[in-house]
Amino acid sequence: MVIEVFGYSVRAGDPDLAVYTLTGSDHELDFFHPIDSDDWTDADDVTPGTSQVVVRGDPVELPVVEEYAAHGIDLEDPPQPAVIDVCRYLAAVHRDRVLATTEERRTRLRPDLRELLVLDEWRHPDLVEGQRPSDLESFWQLAMVLETGDVTLYQPPEPPNTHWRHWPEGGTL
Repeated sequence: MVIEVFGYSVRAGDPDLAVYTLTGSDHELDFFHPIDSDDWTDADDVTPGTSQVVVRGDPVELPVVEEYAAHGIDLEDPPQPAVIDVCRYLAAVHRDRVLATTEERRTRLRPDLRELLVLDEWRHPDLVEGQRPSDLESFWQLAMVLETGDVTLYQPPEPPNTHWRHWPEGGTL
């Protein structure tokens, strides 16, 4: 199982893409940086005057304040976006460019393994509240898919919660 998380952590200092690979008892973590670091950040904020960022080698114009709002992103200190706001915008508008490439997802997988199921959203346990993956029916179903290879066994009864709006403290300390 491979789980990818694109975002910003205050501790990391730059937006990154974390790719967790879970194979049996092994757990591996790789970091990738789809946004080129070129001094566009000032601590947690975008450097004033920054009009674009470079994503996987291509420039992407930063939106005007109203466009952030159109994607449900409320800037804390308008008109200056925070780095987390830019990440949320990029994930909404340029999703394929900030998420892992096939090669990045398969970094730690054996070449003979085939891709069974790709989920953009699912019900994730709230680890802070003590919930474990085994507490969720959806994770039991994912285990059955992995065991049998039958993707029709994944019929989650719970609504997904992996969108950033469900984790308001994400990206903060």
